[in-house]
Amino acid sequence: MNQNENTRNVGHLSAERIRNLEVIEKMIVELMDTAAEAIMGLALDGHISNNDEETSKTELTVKKRSPEEQIEIFQNLTKKFNDLIDNIQVGLRLQFRQMRNMGITSGDIPIRTVTYGEAKEYETWMNAAKILRKELEKIMDIGTAAGGLQDMKNDNMENMEIDE
Repeated sequence: MNQNENTRNVGHLSAERIRNLEVIEKMIVELMDTAAEAIMGLALDGHISNNDEETSKTELTVKKRSPEEQIEIFQNLTKKFNDLIDNIQVGLRLQFRQMRNMGITSGDIPIRTVTYGEAKEYETWMNAAKILRKELEKIMDIGTAAGGLQDMKNDNMENMEIDE
């Protein structure tokens, strides 16, 4: 391969990468639009304008979506948002890998995973377990006061552990 052909191939690859980055950029814009639409749906509490371009400003009417419609729309927007995030990450990882292979950069794209949901769910379950334990202790105290559950209370409370 001569110098001219090599230059042409590099130019073709660069143009292809730029086109791929344009696609990723469009996905980012779509991601922002999707997020804005979801937030507006929540902020407006299901109220939507019932007007078209032809309706005058003095004839504005508003209708309200049912809670089921609101949930379905929000779930669809959430799925679309998550799919876009996945596609953007895949596209950026590919671009970074190609740049690393060409010696343009030395690392990968830093991708952070979201664990907030799992951590929050864990915290919620731990709080529920604490509440249940307190309620169980109250019941056991009532039973002990009535005169028959002292041994059961001692056995059960020793075996019941809750992580803090």
